[in-house]
Amino acid sequence: MKRNCLCLWWITGVWGGHRFYAGDTGMGIGMLLTFDGLGIWSLFAGFAIGKAIDRKNDTMEMEVMCYNKQETTAQKQNLLFKNRI
Repeated sequence: MKRNCLCLWWITGVWGGHRFYAGDTGMGIGMLLTFDGLGIWSLFAGFAIGKAIDRKNDTMEMEVMCYNKQETTAQKQNLLFKNRI
């Protein structure tokens, strides 16, 4: 995912394509409307994009783990209910 985002930064950095990809829509719109702050934001984004993608990956991982935990709990409850009948 980092490699994809860095490629987007390289190709669409001026338009904020990498920010949309990383889920930072507000910043992407800001970059799009200001034409990347006349290139200033791209310099900052080149350094910050790795950390932003790491945060996004961690968030997605936690969401999957919580979803799996809920599914497992629901399955156990269904088995307990079925065994009582």
